[in-house]
Amino acid sequence: FNTREPQSGEKQGSVVSQTPAAGAVVNAYSTLECTLAFPSKGDGKKVYGLITQELPKYAYPLDVRLEAIYPSGLTEEIVSLKHPGGTLTIPYYQEPGTVLVLNILNKEVGRFEVTK
Repeated sequence: FNTREPQSGEKQGSVVSQTPAAGAVVNAYSTLECTLAFPSKGDGKKVYGLITQELPKYAYPLDVRLEAIYPSGLTEEIVSLKHPGGTLTIPYYQEPGTVLVLNILNKEVGRFEVTK
């Protein structure tokens, strides 16, 4: 994922370009590029952001999970996927104070605090 400021007529949080094009057939675990229109400032309650983590290359795709621990203490799974390693980017739209926890094979590999 990549991000940029929304341009004329683009809705914030929407996909504004992707490679390969929608509907294209690709091999499993191919690298895809998706650009999202993220404003630099949120709506005052939540903010947009992008987690970027460099992972070692794996012999086969491993289970990756991102969880949110909200300021209230509630924990929720945001996304789970298989990833072959290399650059991992995951977009988010969360309230400040939320802690995002990245796990690979149920082992924590990163924590990211959402700030304004």
